[in-house]
Amino acid sequence: MAASTAQRKGAPKSGGVAKRSGGPKAGTKSKKKASDTDATSCVVSSLEEWVPDGFHSYQGPGERAVHGVYASLAAANRAARDVFFKKNPLGLDAEELKERRDIFEDERRGGMLHISVHPADSPRWEVRVERVAGS
Repeated sequence: MAASTAQRKGAPKSGGVAKRSGGPKAGTKSKKKASDTDATSCVVSSLEEWVPDGFHSYQGPGERAVHGVYASLAAANRAARDVFFKKNPLGLDAEELKERRDIFEDERRGGMLHISVHPADSPRWEVRVERVAGS
């Protein structure tokens, strides 16, 4: 069986807190935004799918469409908003969609945008940014 948690590499030996190495000191803020220093590639993808609701016939999960790969997180987030509002399959123009109150927008996962809406009697429309594997 694997070694106990206290014996694993990098874990403190006597119940203390493991020390951080590198990066800014704890409690200080970096002057650059994460998107300014991000050296990884990000992919923008969308998904349109009917969610099983017990009324509509369910055709299984939708297929994710890739809209592009971007060199920075900031560029990918801008592109994701553009795809969400301007290329939506809901039959709404960008201004109509922006006025909706049921849009879910989240950037908590490392600053990567996830934006979705699920209008009544319509498919769920989602656009998200994800880091490219191996970046």
